[in-house]
Amino acid sequence: MYIPGNIDGCSDDKTVYLTDLSIPRCSKRSWLAVIMFFVYILTMSIMLINLLIAIFRFDHLMFYAICVGAQSTLGGEKTFLPE
Repeated sequence: MYIPGNIDGCSDDKTVYLTDLSIPRCSKRSWLAVIMFFVYILTMSIMLINLLIAIFRFDHLMFYAICVGAQSTLGGEKTFLPE
């Protein structure tokens, strides 16, 4: 169970942790770090989606190039290529 200010004998009271050096100061959560973490996660998610779209676009273009090359070699009609 989480109790703020009482984790493993630490203290938030300035007079307690300055007078008794055996009692550590409790760490505080920085909201800036939390906000930066979520901005990082959002940015990386957008970049990974962009990379995935680029990979599929490249595969589509390679398939199109292979089809055009095969048709020009065989001298066939354009039957399954987009106009």
